[in-house]
Amino acid sequence: MSNIENLDLACAQVGAAIAIAKQSSPEEEIEKLIQGALAVLEGQGVYALFLFLLAKNSSVAKQIIQKLKALLKGTPQQSPLLLSDEEDVLAAISDANAGITHDLDKLLLAHDLLRQALTYARYHAKVDDKKLANDKKEER
Repeated sequence: MSNIENLDLACAQVGAAIAIAKQSSPEEEIEKLIQGALAVLEGQGVYALFLFLLAKNSSVAKQIIQKLKALLKGTPQQSPLLLSDEEDVLAAISDANAGITHDLDKLLLAHDLLRQALTYARYHAKVDDKKLANDKKEER
């Protein structure tokens, strides 16, 4: 029997990691950035998402790019979507041999994973850290 990877859990973990950036910047800024990134992803696609984040040229946007790129490089574990070692994310995703833009199945899966991760990030960014800590204490 083969191990089945929970891709939704991977997206949730990345979303939570992205939301941690709210500690280093105003909460409204990260929520606005995540919402904008989601809108660009849905309207124009994966390449445009990374182009949008690069254009923002902020430390938070760079952190989001890093987390999303790591998601694509490590998911799914048996056959990662992004194989390129390019530092430039746009070059990495459009690399003819190791990118995702030349394989429709990979591109569609990447789109879904990025959308899910950003959706989780949006909700994590809205959650009050104190409320989350209290909820965890009550569960125990």
